[in-house]
Amino acid sequence: MCALKWMWFRSIFLSIFIDFLLNRPTFLTEMPSTHEISILSYTHARQLPDFVFSTLEANRIDANVILPLLRKSSDSERSNLPISFNQLWLCCISYDSSITGTVDMVLSCTENELGKYPIFIVPTRPRSLWTRNSLEVRLRKLAEALFKSVPRERVYSVFAPDIIVSLFSQQWSELAGVGINNEPYYAARLLSCTAVIPQPSTLPPFGTCRLADTADTKTVAKLCRRFSEESEPFVLERVIYLRAAVRVHSGNFDIIHRTVVYSLAGLTAWTVVSAVMIHRETLQKGRDVSIV
Repeated sequence: MCALKWMWFRSIFLSIFIDFLLNRPTFLTEMPSTHEISILSYTHARQLPDFVFSTLEANRIDANVILPLLRKSSDSERSNLPISFNQLWLCCISYDSSITGTVDMVLSCTENELGKYPIFIVPTRPRSLWTRNSLEVRLRKLAEALFKSVPRERVYSVFAPDIIVSLFSQQWSELAGVGINNEPYYAARLLSCTAVIPQPSTLPPFGTCRLADTADTKTVAKLCRRFSEESEPFVLERVIYLRAAVRVHSGNFDIIHRTVVYSLAGLTAWTVVSAVMIHRETLQKGRDVSIV
């Protein structure tokens, strides 16, 4: 009986160990011990552990810049759909009493049909726990892992909270030997609301709002072009912004991306003057939006 139990235990152990060898991530530091920090590197979204996904979901407001693409890529990979774009996901994990570790930050270096995204860094710990020293240690490890993984010219822009952008840029500048443009290229404020917040009407007495359709492609493309023209040196070519306009309302590209357009009545016709892109539904059925 004891021998049978041992053989059963050994079989289970070997199965788990073999599964780990086949599916383990790339460890860019030594296997961490208590209170150590490790950077885990993944080149496919589906490789990320469940606890990383759940951590990002729990911080979905801050993670909005990477979570939709991460979920879409993961779903496509699990459905065996071809993924032709490069991905790199770096997870900064702290190990203390937790077996799986605690996610401190997630860095993404990804692209899609419109081009290469900036480097996004999403912190997942409460800001009250941030200290300059703790951030510097983690960002240094992320910068070193990124430097080993991509050409230095791939890092053209970094999007993250101010202090993280500042510290990471310093680390990257030292590693890659490149200068820093200290003038912020793009600034954004993340806001959120809940269903209990009153929603007074802000519509003017004229005009109408509706979901975009294929007839709006060229008009929305013009709005995308004008937005792009204010974004030197990252001005999109015509074919790109036209593709972007198609993407925001066509279910063939992304069923969870939709656009609401606001039309203003002119003397002879209605003209689209603004577009709001609804990114995705959250777990609470809320939506993230961008306005052009």
